[in-house]
Amino acid sequence: CMGGIWGALATGLFAQKAVNSLGADGLFYGGGATLLGKQAIGVAVALARFGRRATPALSSGPAGGLARTVALAAVVVAVWGAALAPAQRLDEVVVLDVGQGSATLIRSQGTNILVDTGPPDGSAVRALDAVGASRRIDLVILTHADADHAGGLARLRERYEVGRVLGSEETLRARKVEGDTIDIGDRVRAGAWTLTALGPPADTSKVTSENDRSLVLLAESGARSVLLTADIEAAGEAWLVASGWPLRADVEVVPHHGSKSSSSARFMQAVSPALAV
Repeated sequence: CMGGIWGALATGLFAQKAVNSLGADGLFYGGGATLLGKQAIGVAVALARFGRRATPALSSGPAGGLARTVALAAVVVAVWGAALAPAQRLDEVVVLDVGQGSATLIRSQGTNILVDTGPPDGSAVRALDAVGASRRIDLVILTHADADHAGGLARLRERYEVGRVLGSEETLRARKVEGDTIDIGDRVRAGAWTLTALGPPADTSKVTSENDRSLVLLAESGARSVLLTADIEAAGEAWLVASGWPLRADVEVVPHHGSKSSSSARFMQAVSPALAV
């Protein structure tokens, strides 16, 4: 049911002010952003930000333990329908139309992150071509092992240069993919965006549904946020609400493709998105 619900929706978010500094840990820290207008450019959330390059570093997550941070070097992206000052950088989150599946592209200052790769039929490759994606995907994050989320990786590698792959140990093993593990509390930084893994819980032994073992990511840039919920169902949603994680987001990619098994009233109230895709 994915193909029919992608409308031409967009929220243009332009930085009012940015405070750029490079901390001792080598991470990029940026200032806040302010919402100035909306434009229809496909299903995307775009932010114009100031930025600079950052280097890889480690970060502690709220769940305790050492959380890995991927801080990827960035270059200028100069794509936007309106005139931008040369110093500005365009960031966007694009929910790709891959039919029955999921793939979300995050572009920030020349760095490209793909969260899930769609089904094995190459839908993600065609969708990436359609939005003019760079031929390099710096980082792929697999939220779980289902074919409609992780099955497109092989086709993606045929056409695109793929850098690192992140996923849970369970997902990487099930898909027979070499990569690095990402767990609750871990953060990934790319340009102006920070992605935080909110779930699943560290101990998944009592999580009976494979869908509820999906990786849930909160992508944030300044004051703007997008919640990527993969295929979690009502039980996983209830755990997230009880976990104490900040769930409120401007945009939510709804759980399990909008299935009736998900999007419980309490969860949606906790997220309170302005736009649900």
